[in-house]
Amino acid sequence: MQRRVVSQESDVVPPVPELMLPEFVSFPKVFATALDRVQTRLKLNPVAELVQDFGRSLQTGGLANVVLRYFDRYAHPKLSISNRSPQGFGTAALPSSAQPTEPIQPLAAASSSASPPSDFAAKKPSTSGFRAKLDRVIGRSLRPQSDAPVPLCWAATTLRQPYANLGDALSPVIVSALSGLPIVHQRFDSSTERLASVGTIGHGLKNGSVHLWGTGIDGKRHPFHRHLTYYERPPNTEFTMHALRGPFSARVFEKQGIPVSDVYGDPVMLLPGIMSPAPAKTHELGIIVHISELSELKDGAAVRGELGRYHIPDDLQDSVKIITTLTDASLAALEDRVREMTACKRILSTSLHGLVIAETYGIPCAYFRPVGRGPVQVDLMDEQVFIDHRVRDYYCGMGLNTLAIYCRDRKRPTNWEKAIAAIDKIWQPVEWSPERLLEAFPLPLAVDPMKAAKFGDRALLERIRL
Repeated sequence: MQRRVVSQESDVVPPVPELMLPEFVSFPKVFATALDRVQTRLKLNPVAELVQDFGRSLQTGGLANVVLRYFDRYAHPKLSISNRSPQGFGTAALPSSAQPTEPIQPLAAASSSASPPSDFAAKKPSTSGFRAKLDRVIGRSLRPQSDAPVPLCWAATTLRQPYANLGDALSPVIVSALSGLPIVHQRFDSSTERLASVGTIGHGLKNGSVHLWGTGIDGKRHPFHRHLTYYERPPNTEFTMHALRGPFSARVFEKQGIPVSDVYGDPVMLLPGIMSPAPAKTHELGIIVHISELSELKDGAAVRGELGRYHIPDDLQDSVKIITTLTDASLAALEDRVREMTACKRILSTSLHGLVIAETYGIPCAYFRPVGRGPVQVDLMDEQVFIDHRVRDYYCGMGLNTLAIYCRDRKRPTNWEKAIAAIDKIWQPVEWSPERLLEAFPLPLAVDPMKAAKFGDRALLERIRL
């Protein structure tokens, strides 16, 4: 595992003034609501939909996120990952016996440590010129490469989709918490060097140099052509595999001649060290639905009406709860959703990260397959058995060959009492250690998660443009 020695200057991240856009109070909400009504009644063309999306992006802060992410990228055009320490990525790739033996120092305790001098640190940033003016405007200053923001790819919010998807949005949170560094969003097709972590996003990464840590891939999606149902290695792209979500993701890359790692795991398994669970249990069962099952892509959206298996009788409304993974794009909203999930005694989920969160917080859970009936034991290694490929990949990465799941056809109502009884009977906690995943982390660690009960600089995490 890499060790990071931090000086007093790099240990403390000072408050940074940010580019402030005009604060819209009532106009966006009225604007978006009016367009909703007009479009519903008149069924206007896509131009009206675009205007509607713009209004919603003002209301939710999506426009600010998109604009500020652009300025972040412009202010830091040549960020690197591989030279963050003298050993680069080599330390993380060494066997444990060859790792440095000095203990990792938590940020709070490392203020007295001395950092090796750098050529960059000896030079003062220019105080004139366009670049310096841009730094002053957006609240960023040139800083040594070792303390520069991490260029990271993740499925971020957009003007059209201003709501964050929980699993995707946790990627920058986890990377920042582990590294102690700010995050700069990078596009999937950027030509720069960058890191990718949480999410099934491997098939979308192309151009430049990409480092993968805990990432998954959809082997039936092409990097360029949506009509093609296979993955093909994109040209002009260098991949460095530090860890992948599971062996099925590794197999897809390996078939394209890309060297892979045998380190598996989803970084969201480290979430308990960053976010606390709910203080008390409020529901017997939480049902985590996938975003494809929602009537619309926004926080609080209802499940599509034709999906009868999600109907909850009136007498169970207080004990069974449907939870979506879409939230407002803020750290507080992510924490609220995690608490909402962990307030349930059991979890039934079609969302991968609904299961990952349940497993890492020790909540009995089961994958809710939309085909079949009742509890079933499936062979994860048999690709002919129907199960979400992300779920298969994740649990195989955890070391499982079989998995107990719960099934119900999409349009048939579910007997929730039987589902609860089945989860109590079939669930077994996953036995997995994060040690190898942490050793493969491609940046110097700011804290040892194996020893620290909690980690992550909250002020730093709150500044991420989700």
